Formats: sequence, structure tokens, C-alpha cells
Amino acid sequence: MRAIAPLTLGQAEAPLDETEPRYACILLAYDGSPSADDALAWAADLALAHDASVIVASACPTPALAGPYVQAYGWYAALAENYAEMEAQMRRASDDAAATLTQRGVRATARFLSGSPTREIARLAREERADLLVIGAGKGSHGAARLGRVASGLLHQAPCSILFARGSPDARRVLAATDGSRASARAVALALRFASAKHAELAVLHVLDRAHVGDPQPSREGLLKAVTEHLHLPEAPSRVRYLMDAGDPPERILQHARDESADLVVVGAHGKGLVERLTIGSTSGKVVQDASCSVLVVRLA
Repeated sequence: MRAIAPLTLGQAEAPLDETEPRYACILLAYDGSPSADDALAWAADLALAHDASVIVASACPTPALAGPYVQAYGWYAALAENYAEMEAQMRRASDDAAATLTQRGVRATARFLSGSPTREIARLAREERADLLVIGAGKGSHGAARLGRVASGLLHQAPCSILFARGSPDARRVLAATDGSRASARAVALALRFASAKHAELAVLHVLDRAHVGDPQPSREGLLKAVTEHLHLPEAPSRVRYLMDAGDPPERILQHARDESADLVVVGAHGKGLVERLTIGSTSGKVVQDASCSVLVVRLA
């Protein structure tokens, strides 16, 4: 395990102080759109799996905030006049989503936020100490990925892990990418837990810089043993494959996601040091932006 740990878990890193990664509070950003319904399905699925509570948050920008962006187009006055109706629609959407979750056996409450959606949702996540934020990512024409302004902003501002939902939570193929950091170790652990619960196929991908192609390569069994022992997890599910690749991390992760027909990609939000944090930050952002499936970005508390 010593030979594997530096590649898999990072050097000189303190062990994670938990026996199993779990969510206690999930924040669902909801606006009633089809992609938000995908996020609702994911939030319900994860809440039941983790026995977590869900806060359904809908946010509506005030006319004062929206004004500078829409006055030039001549419809600010209409926005101001219709704001009360917009607010009522958003409140109904969050109330209905919370009621749907409650019917599915999830402890759920609704919250309406007024102001910048990105800022207010991130603030609520901090105040409620949410473990996970779930938001719909959507798709553009011909199935291409499309990440809205709020989702893009929350990728950088959310204080917790964030799941960008595209499609059903009934994932059958999961890809977990590891870069040697503690965040990516948590990502692999969560992917293992998810795959075990769903009886899904799991591929664990380690992308190396081209300069390290000649270094010793850990085996699939060695990597999984290192992660499961480090986090005191149950044995890994049987349908697991370990993949080693070299090149540009986001490009290789996205290519493997396509090759694997992945329904879910799990990545860490930060690396081990400043340079790695910047690198994995750009990696996770690129994967979220361009993936055609759901993406879970794991951030350590």
C-alpha cells in the first residue's frame, strides 16, 4: 500500500477523519425547469441513500438587480411589473418540489431567496452547512452540454460538494477520476459507495502527466485496496476496473466518460498544493462544462 498511497491518496496528507463518506444535509437549487427536475430526482435518491434532509431553494433576482442587464432591451419595466408573479411562481415551484420529496419519504423544507441566485444559494449552503448542493446542468441542442450562469457561478462559489444533474439518477456506469489528492480520494470513495448501492459498473481513472508515464503504475487491486483501507470502507464492488492514462486531465476524463458511456463522473475539486488546486479546479470546471452526463465535484469541508 505504501507504493500506491503517494499516487492515489497524496503524499504527507492527514487521513480523512471519518469511517464512511455521508451526506446529512442536501441543498437542492430548484426553478421548475426540466433540468431542475433531474436535480430533484438525484436529490431524492441521494437523500434516501444517506438518510439526509433536503432544503429546496428557489431564488429570484430582484428587479433592481436585473435592471442593468435588461433595460437596454426594453423589457425592464415588464420585469418589474411581473416580479410579484415571478416570485409567486418560484415559491410554488419550491413548495411543490418539497412536497414531492416528502411524498417520497424525504425530510424536505422549502426556502425562497430574493437576490442574486448564485450568491444567495451559496450563502444558504454556508449557513445550513450543506454537505452537497444539487443543481440541474441541462443540455443544449443535439444533447450537447449546456451550463447556465447560476450553475457555472456555483461551481466556484459553493462551499460544499456539488452535483450537476443531467438525466436520471439510475446510473449504471460510473467514472471516478483521481489525481492523488485527498479530495479525489473522497471522490473515489463516494463513487465506490454509489456503485455498490446501484450495482453499477465503476471505472477508476488515474490520469498522469506525460512526464510520469514511466513511473511504476499501481494495479487496479492496489489502488482500490489503498482507498478502501484508508477510508475504512467495505470491500469494493466486483464490477470495478482501474484505468491508467496520460495527457491533459480534462480531455482524458471526458474521452473516457464517452468511451465508458458514463452516466456519472466523479471528480475532486482541489489538488494537493496551489498549482494542483488551480489545475484540478480548471479540470473539474472543464469536465462539468463539457460532459454529457451528470458530474459530481467533491470538495472537502
